[in-house]
Amino acid sequence: MKDYAARDKIEVKYIFEEKVSGFKDDRTEFKKLEKLTKNDIDIILVWELSRLSRRSIFIQANGKELANKGICIFTKKEGLYTLNDDGTENKNAMFTIGVISMIAEQEIETLKERTISSKRRYILKRRS
Repeated sequence: MKDYAARDKIEVKYIFEEKVSGFKDDRTEFKKLEKLTKNDIDIILVWELSRLSRRSIFIQANGKELANKGICIFTKKEGLYTLNDDGTENKNAMFTIGVISMIAEQEIETLKERTISSKRRYILKRRS
């Protein structure tokens, strides 16, 4: 993201590197990000949407809160900006974020279910 910022002449003021799972809402680095205002930053660059959170409701609520503060989120992989050039909320991007994050959350649940099922089959097979 530093290279992207440099190419687009975006000044990087803060770098947040979370070491905690994106499934958790109580993340130290994200809490620091949430405290920032429009006076501190005007855009947040993330490689992909899941870097903000692995939970749909969390992404949507915090995306809306940041947009209300006048802070845009740009997701490189998805190519989404949460604010339009005039500072208004980009409704299409917010809708797309909602859909992508819900699908991703569902995929994670399916993967968990398949993993558990596979482990059960393996254990039962070993007992036979």
